[in-house]
Amino acid sequence: VLSVLPFLLLFIAVVIDGGPNGNSLSSFNPGNVAEGGSVFKGILFAILMFVGFELSAALGEETKDPKRSIPRAVLSTVLIVGVFYVITQYTLAVGSTAELFDFAPMAEEYLGRWALIWIELAVLLDVLAVGIGFQLAAARGFFSLGRDGVLPRALAKTNAKQLPVAGSLTVFVITVVLTLWALSKYGDDLLDPAGPDAFFNYGVFNAFLGTTVVGGMLICFVYLLVCLGAARTFALKNPIDIGAVVIGLSMCVLGIAAQFIEGTKPAPEYEWGRTFGIVLVLLIAAWAAPSGSDDEVAQHAIEHE
Repeated sequence: VLSVLPFLLLFIAVVIDGGPNGNSLSSFNPGNVAEGGSVFKGILFAILMFVGFELSAALGEETKDPKRSIPRAVLSTVLIVGVFYVITQYTLAVGSTAELFDFAPMAEEYLGRWALIWIELAVLLDVLAVGIGFQLAAARGFFSLGRDGVLPRALAKTNAKQLPVAGSLTVFVITVVLTLWALSKYGDDLLDPAGPDAFFNYGVFNAFLGTTVVGGMLICFVYLLVCLGAARTFALKNPIDIGAVVIGLSMCVLGIAAQFIEGTKPAPEYEWGRTFGIVLVLLIAAWAAPSGSDDEVAQHAIEHE
């Protein structure tokens, strides 16, 4: 709530002020795209912006009434985040200028220095929240796979509070190793001596962009499997379900294809991320193939249905 409030206050201030050109709904027109951009590129960003909405499902076994609470949490997250994105993007479309190109300088211009500081702190809190969310989900993923015998059973070890301590330590070690690798490859410079126009040359930001390419490739494959699993599991019987699966599959296929299409594929310095993502997908497929049927892998979940 504390990290959302400054963006809502900025939205109100921009709407009241009207920005340099006044309030307008033109930003919602798909045909009104900036030069060099496209709706397709926007969709690619949208996929990545929603990544993680399903993480609450990882806490299903620790929830009192998961069949009621988890679907509500997942769907509520999509709706809340969707509304928040509409608000923030409208704020940028109406209130930004060449000098006010981001939320922080806009906050200082429309509200004052205190708002800029609040938004900077909000971004830091959000980064920490994302890290915590993914660590929770990954730790419980290692726990589940270890319990089912797909990974070493030592990963299923829990502490006195029944938390997956082995999975959490594994995620921590992976995080440290990848952080050290990123620093060795791209450096730790936060300020580029070339000036603000060379923002994308920041060493730390370069590391982020490279790993984002890997994540984008993997998440598209994951969501592709989720759509196929939904089609198989729920035996789609009505047009809404069928339409949802078709749209979902189309988005995932296009997201993967975009990694190879001129204009949307990664920049040359980040193509290693695309290659690494493909290698990981192939390794996971080779690892999962001999693991047995779904029933054998998820036997614990079936027994407690």
